[in-house]
Formats: sequence, structure tokens, C-alpha cells
Amino acid sequence: MGDLQTDALSQRLNRLERENRWWRILGIVSMALIGLVVLLSTAKGEGKEYPAWHKAMTINSVDKNVHEEIWTRRFVIVDKDGVGRGGFTTNDENSPLFFLTDKEGNQRLTLVANEDGETSLSFYNKGKESPQIELSLSPDGSSSLWLTNNGGININVDENGWPSVLMMKLDEGFLFNVSKENTALFLKKGSMESQIIVKPNFSGFLLRDGEQPMALLATSSGGASLVLNKDGKAIWSAP
Repeated sequence: MGDLQTDALSQRLNRLERENRWWRILGIVSMALIGLVVLLSTAKGEGKEYPAWHKAMTINSVDKNVHEEIWTRRFVIVDKDGVGRGGFTTNDENSPLFFLTDKEGNQRLTLVANEDGETSLSFYNKGKESPQIELSLSPDGSSSLWLTNNGGININVDENGWPSVLMMKLDEGFLFNVSKENTALFLKKGSMESQIIVKPNFSGFLLRDGEQPMALLATSSGGASLVLNKDGKAIWSAP
């Protein structure tokens, strides 16, 4: 009886040793695979240049001196040569301002929120004091987009949602305006100018040379029509 118990115990120990050996082998293989994955990941990242902002963002926050809040009057951004290229500050009107410049110090972009509540984003060409592109939003809800270069385009939407489009080039121009009161189209070429105006109870066409009217055609909702010559005299009317 004792021999049988001894044999059973011996067989159980042998089985446990085999299972333990397999677990050791499995653990070694698993560690080898994990090491291989880490090695391949490291090799893949070698030689790859990440931008500075990416490196800064990937640093563990524990290694940074993180401030919950910073109070300052001016914050300047510099390039790798130590040249100021932008920053946050307040302008002469005490309005918060974000700005970017090129390496020569020329202003290229500004974002400002004025004290009266107007917010504007402006883009500047090199050496120009006035913006070439400007997008603004007023406190009353009106918005405007300017594109300029010795002329330009202005797209405006007033506080009531009525749009207007203005295109100008020296003595040439085009204006299309839609409002609650009327719809108007103005065309200008040199001294010659034409206007078409449509109102709820009136429509008219005016052609003039400078300040001198050349012709006027007008009609009203009552059916009356009138044509004037350049002297302002009626040459036809109905009824």
C-alpha cells in the first residue's frame, strides 16, 4: 500500500515538473517576443526627425514645470536665431493683440479684439502698413471681408443679414447692394457711370458722365414712366 502511494506521489511530482518546465519555456519565449517588438520600434524611430513642437508635446508633463495661469503684458516668440517673430501683447488702444512677423520684422498677421467689441484678422504684404486681407466682425453682428491690392473686393453683411459686394480698381468699379430699402447695381468706367436701382414702388436707370446726367429712365408702381435727357428735360413720359 505504501509503495502505491509513493508511486502516485512520484508521478504527480513528475507531472508538475513537466508543467513547470513548459511554463518557463513559454515565459522565455514571451519575453523574447516583447524584446523583439521593442527593438523593432526603436529601430523604426531612429533617424526620423520630429518637429520641435511635436517633441515638446510628447515630453511627459511630470518633467515640466506646468503653470495653471500666467499673467504678463507681453509674450514674445523667437526663432532658433533668437529673432522675434511674433507674440501676444496689448496695443496702444489697450486691446489684446496676437501678431506674426517675417525675419526682417515686417508685420504679416495680426489678430486683435478691440475695446468696442470688434474682432479682426488681418494679413499684410511685405513692407505694407495697411492689410491686404482683412476679416472683421462687429459687435452689432455685421461682418466684412476685404481683399485689396491697388483696388479690391469688399463683401459685407450688415447686422440684419443684408449683403453687399463692392469691387473697385482705381477709376473702375462695381457695386451690388441688397438691403431692406432697395436693390442696387452701380457700374463705373472712367468718368462714365450707370446705376440701376429697384425699390418696392420704384425702379430707375441712370447714366451719367461725371456729375453730368446723360439719361434717366424711371418707372413707378402706379404705371408712370419718365425719360430725361442730359439737360434734365423730359423727352418722354407715360401716362
